[in-house]
Amino acid sequence: MIFLATALAFSISFSEGSIFLITSSSCINNLYFCLLFNLMELLEERKNARIYRSSPWHIYELKFPDLNKDEKEFVELFSRALLKKYSARELEILFIKDKEEEAFVNRIYELLSQIGDTSIQKLSDEKEEEIRQKISRFVKQNISNLEHPYELSDLLFHEIVGLSRIDYLLEDDTLEEIMINSHKKPVFVYDKKYGLCKTNILFDSAEELLALVERIASYVNKDLNKDKPLLDARLPDGSRVNATIAPASPMGATLTIRKFGRSSLSITQLIKNKTISPVAAAFLWMAVEGLSICPLNMLIAGGTSSGKTTTLNALTVFIPEKERIISIEDTLELNLHDRENWVQLEARYGPYEKELSLNDLLKNALRMRADRIIVGEVRGEEAETMFTAMDIGQQGMMGTMHANSAKEAIIRLQSPPMAVPKAMFSLLDLIVMQHRMKLPGQGVVRRLTEICEVSLMDEQVLLNNLFSFDRQDFSLKRTSIPSQSVEKWATLTGKTKADISKEISNRARLLNSMAEKAIFDYPAIRKVINAYLSDPSSVSDLNPS
Repeated sequence: MIFLATALAFSISFSEGSIFLITSSSCINNLYFCLLFNLMELLEERKNARIYRSSPWHIYELKFPDLNKDEKEFVELFSRALLKKYSARELEILFIKDKEEEAFVNRIYELLSQIGDTSIQKLSDEKEEEIRQKISRFVKQNISNLEHPYELSDLLFHEIVGLSRIDYLLEDDTLEEIMINSHKKPVFVYDKKYGLCKTNILFDSAEELLALVERIASYVNKDLNKDKPLLDARLPDGSRVNATIAPASPMGATLTIRKFGRSSLSITQLIKNKTISPVAAAFLWMAVEGLSICPLNMLIAGGTSSGKTTTLNALTVFIPEKERIISIEDTLELNLHDRENWVQLEARYGPYEKELSLNDLLKNALRMRADRIIVGEVRGEEAETMFTAMDIGQQGMMGTMHANSAKEAIIRLQSPPMAVPKAMFSLLDLIVMQHRMKLPGQGVVRRLTEICEVSLMDEQVLLNNLFSFDRQDFSLKRTSIPSQSVEKWATLTGKTKADISKEISNRARLLNSMAEKAIFDYPAIRKVINAYLSDPSSVSDLNPS
């Protein structure tokens, strides 16, 4: 519906008799893009896209099928019929003179009737295959010169069931966000590897973009009109959608999609790409698992897009299998894969709904017999509730927060709206700092830069910097400062501090070996970890099978 016209603009350019609302200027721009792609450096080719070097943004080119004339005309009419939802009689009056075309439009509506209302729904494999077969038969019966049956059927499937070209962006796991600022401007995406990119996707009219937004609103059964111009919704794949229409956005509809991470970086991948060192990862393994006696309370802090949530998610692999986990988030991002004893709670905000805050959910989680509570992002009154939970014996609490240094994190925690009393800071064991930085020859990377222990002495909050960032080789290294956590683990387990240090070294070697052997899968890592904790000698060959 929405993007078939736009997509084909790049391939049909100056085609005669087009029923699309394509101006000559947009055709020239599309031709310009095509010529420009041939001059730019290709950075990467993917299944459905190419990434080109450009400034100030790289270009994300979604590949469009090279349809022949008959296929283009077929798609044009199909797209128009879906977008306007004209009856066959209305289509005849408006722009159809040929009775054969009128009959074709009738067959379109007959096909839609057979498929039923499946817009934006998450389909079973059987149902999806059934719909695809019906579309495929329809395509073969209605185009005499058919050269691209699969590509054409796939286009129509996403038009009818999904979000048209947006579906192809949602399928690209390297994309984090999709941003549509206006029907007059190209769609932007945020790529994990290349940052913000401008795409070759354009809308032909304000009506097309509005139709897409209204389709999402209809799926979530929410009103979207001039009295309620804001929309917050979730797609079937878990992606979070925010949309606005006039009068909130006077220039027309906007759409922002924050993708749900179907795949997230594991701890061994973070080691492999040098986000964290093996020794630091092993120390955090000890902190999360706590030798089954004393897991530590920690916050991962950093700036926007520094990778805080990714690191938090990676560290959850160290949570013992037997524990019940409750995660609390503004927007569902954590992915603990096949954890069976895990409950996800999500806050609800919005101008038209009763608020359900992180603090409400955190208070409720304390009544859910949770062994482990994870707060996606701490930024308000839930901070004091989190520290109160630590005070009554909740161990191993984890979360993220915005701060540019460990010292700034302490200041923010003490200040409104978090307002944690200074006397409670001894309950927080660790602050882990992570930053987004640009390194020579590597581009934009994420790096852990500090791991600090927190203590309280004479009403002063002290930070014990255990790991610091070495700017010579851009890595996180252990300092010579003694660790109070190591001393605590030694006391509670009856071991010496040397024994604990040796255990950290052994775990560091294990993690580094898994990274070198490309054991990146979350369940596979957890299987090795469980085997190691049960019998360290059983994983000497690091075979997760």
